[in-house]
Amino acid sequence: MLRAVLFDLDGVLVNACDLHFEALNRALEPYGCPIPYEEHLAGFNGLPTAVKLKRLSEEGKLPLDAHEPVHQAKQKYTIELIEDRIEPDSTKVELLEILRLSGLKIGVCSNAITESVGRMLKAVGVERLPHLVLGNEAVSNNKPHPDIYWAACQRLGLQPYESTIVEDSPIGLQAAEAAGPRSVIAVSGPQEVNVTLLNRILEEPQELRRAA
Repeated sequence: MLRAVLFDLDGVLVNACDLHFEALNRALEPYGCPIPYEEHLAGFNGLPTAVKLKRLSEEGKLPLDAHEPVHQAKQKYTIELIEDRIEPDSTKVELLEILRLSGLKIGVCSNAITESVGRMLKAVGVERLPHLVLGNEAVSNNKPHPDIYWAACQRLGLQPYESTIVEDSPIGLQAAEAAGPRSVIAVSGPQEVNVTLLNRILEEPQELRRAA
């Protein structure tokens, strides 16, 4: 029986891919190692900032002692961009309200830090609706590992097979499938996350299907 719906944040409830890309490259600018857009989209999108910086260092592009100042600057720019660019979205409010009224638990599980997650949810207008919000500090192994979804299910008092997960990126979908939920719904962006997903959320078989 379905008891919970777990949502990724970026690319699902909020369109923040470009926002994270811009904030990170602003922070990397003093070190002369910006990430090209297509490279970020293909290999970095959806990863925690710490993992992105580690990868840059492994490639010899960023000194290790730059991680902390870059991380702090990236978070500063992220907050500024959230406040400037993310707007309320009534379609997300409507969907989450219906799910709550249906008796389902709602979780948000993101590779972003909890502060950013909270700010984005507030900007969209849904901060009061999830029963649980987890950022990347919640687990040691972030997506593509399934740990954040296991942690969400544990805290909500249910088994993974009693949840449906809504994801968008390859990294997130890998984590979702590995978590062993009732179903995984793949979307191509926040524009698909509205009341038209209800039938898929409630009836989706246990296999990966892309939302129409």
